[in-house]
Amino acid sequence: MKNLLKSGLLLATIGLTVFTSCRRDGDEIVPTSKTEIDHLLIQEVYYTGTYYTRTDGEKEYDIPYNEDKYIKIYNPTSETVYLDNYALAVHVFSPSNRIDLRDEFNFMKTHFGVATMVLFGGNGTQHPLRPGKSVLVAQKAIDHKAEKERELKEDGEDLQTYKGLDHLLDLSKADFQWATKDENEEPIVDKENVMQLTYSNGTWAPDEDMQDFDIKTSFVVTLLKLGDKPENIKKTFQEEEKQAGDEKAANKYYKNVAYKNAGHHNAYQPVLTIPYDWVEDAVTVCPNSEFQWPLVTQKIDKGHKGVQEKASSGKKGSNVDKDAAGKALKRKHDGNKYVDDNNSTSDFEVVEASASLSKE
Repeated sequence: MKNLLKSGLLLATIGLTVFTSCRRDGDEIVPTSKTEIDHLLIQEVYYTGTYYTRTDGEKEYDIPYNEDKYIKIYNPTSETVYLDNYALAVHVFSPSNRIDLRDEFNFMKTHFGVATMVLFGGNGTQHPLRPGKSVLVAQKAIDHKAEKERELKEDGEDLQTYKGLDHLLDLSKADFQWATKDENEEPIVDKENVMQLTYSNGTWAPDEDMQDFDIKTSFVVTLLKLGDKPENIKKTFQEEEKQAGDEKAANKYYKNVAYKNAGHHNAYQPVLTIPYDWVEDAVTVCPNSEFQWPLVTQKIDKGHKGVQEKASSGKKGSNVDKDAAGKALKRKHDGNKYVDDNNSTSDFEVVEASASLSKE
């Protein structure tokens, strides 16, 4: 969550109007309902998925569905912002799984560590986001209910034995879709609106070993305004990766991080490190009782939020977490603007995903 621009009448006795901001290198300024936000916001995150049921004789079976995830991005500023040089990224570590990170490898004081990253792309003015408008970025930009019904019919299934298919979202009008590494020809938004998977856990596209961009139970997702061209980031990262010895300490993007995992075993992880100056907004998502450590500084996010208190694989006989199914995190609105206190705990509330898809 980036800088806040606060307008107010200060030093009124001499009639001066002063603008102040929440700087990463200075004291925070407590925002009010009149605070103007000067950057894009992650408005909503749907990551839990849902479920439907199938009846076989006298038994009813729960079937999980998690392919209709989405992220909404909102422009609260008075200017049109072009998304062409923006990206979405997920942190390399989990807020619910603390590791022993040696101090010399603790990039998190200054940088965001990327696990996977997808780019909006474009020519610089191809993807405008106008003031007061949102864009919907879908995992798959299709009508999920209609597609599932079609698949079941093709398989010769009796739709009368299925219930809850209306839980599956219609994302066919999404503005963007994040691409998988093996994107096929299924019906999706125009190819120019498919966010390309560019980086994944030390590998760069195209690479068959890449992992898909995804948002699951516990993660930090960020909206990045890239301060360098993607091809330059890739080139520099790969050059730095080939270096050896003490030179790595001064690397710009590449870091080979040494840490100890829960089993107290030494492990190494190549990490793409992005400076916090590029972070437009970030949300720490974690089941409330399972949070173990922050992955970003408090200037970025001082809290965390989940749609459930504790992650669950479902009650006995079910592999569905019904307490979380169909729930999304939506940024609160104070009646004047969306709340952005750099605190996922207080900035977001839990809503029904199906009830919050109307575009701004």
